[in-house]
Amino acid sequence: MRHIIAGNGIIGLTVALQLLDGLGRGDEVRIIGPSDRPGSATLAAGAMLNSFAELEHDSLDHRVDQARFALSRRATALWPSFAEDVAQRHETAFPGVPVPRKTNIGPGAGTYIINNCASNGLDDRNFDAIALAAAEHGEPLALVPPAELPNYAPEERHRALRALHLPQEGWINPRAIMQMLQAVLASHPAVTLVDSTAVSLRHGRGVVTGCETSLGEMVEGDSFIVATGASTTALLLRSQ
Repeated sequence: MRHIIAGNGIIGLTVALQLLDGLGRGDEVRIIGPSDRPGSATLAAGAMLNSFAELEHDSLDHRVDQARFALSRRATALWPSFAEDVAQRHETAFPGVPVPRKTNIGPGAGTYIINNCASNGLDDRNFDAIALAAAEHGEPLALVPPAELPNYAPEERHRALRALHLPQEGWINPRAIMQMLQAVLASHPAVTLVDSTAVSLRHGRGVVTGCETSLGEMVEGDSFIVATGASTTALLLRSQ
């Protein structure tokens, strides 16, 4: 069976990695995506392992937003084990090659939230909303004197008025993770990286049978996964 993955961001590569654990004899995985990843959300999202730190005063008003927030918390909790799994696979595939720093999540890590005087009252409301949500969900947090913030030296007129620390939130180095993921996949004999962009899907009778690339190639397969991020709608419209 040939599995085709359109998109080589974090979702596409992670799906491919999971597929490797269940491949049968003769199975293949082909990943379609440009090597330079223009406009990649994955590479821009290194500071987004924060569920509480990204809240605003009205972020949890709707049940859909509440469901998304719950999903975000679950995902944040899974990142450390995922990053460790990728690192172990990289060490197995490339013995002796140093593993780049992956995350700043867990003990000794954390995210600082500042409420400074460079904004308006909305900043105050959002700061309060983060503190309230953390307290309601049992998320550890601590108020920190702004003068004690590490590596923080603002202009006097933009100094922080309040600050808090969320020790269980943090960040992940997206380039390190992507570098390891791609290296592990490229080293596997059943994986082919197609350095091109998915343009449209060929289908008939409700079944996708191929994916056309920007190089004019038709990549055929038995199963298809679309993980092209913000360009997914355009891809589907071109496939009608």
